[in-house]
Amino acid sequence: GLSVSQTMKTIVLKGDKSGFFVCCLGGHREIDMKKLPEVTGDRDIETVPAERLQTLTGYVRGGVSPLGMKKKLRILVDSQILNEDSVSMSAGKRGLQLWLRPSDLVSATEGQVASFSKEKH
Repeated sequence: GLSVSQTMKTIVLKGDKSGFFVCCLGGHREIDMKKLPEVTGDRDIETVPAERLQTLTGYVRGGVSPLGMKKKLRILVDSQILNEDSVSMSAGKRGLQLWLRPSDLVSATEGQVASFSKEKH
């Protein structure tokens, strides 16, 4: 079966210095807003509102994939996800999933592996 740690979330954010970027992390984790600014160099980071997602990524909320985005955004892949053999992520439409090895995701997106998540409570 599918474990929550194998389900990947793709979250689009905006930093005050770095601009728009994407975080990919396991479904069982959440972004650590203390660690993330250390990775991006931003002081202030906010989640991009749902209505801006389509313009930026070409995808709607719930269907955002780190692959094939409309604009080339910086992709950060949480180091925790590399512990999985494969991960499931949105394939660009709500309900449509794609399976990839984490290392292939990093290669395909030219992603930067970093530690920016914490366990969900």
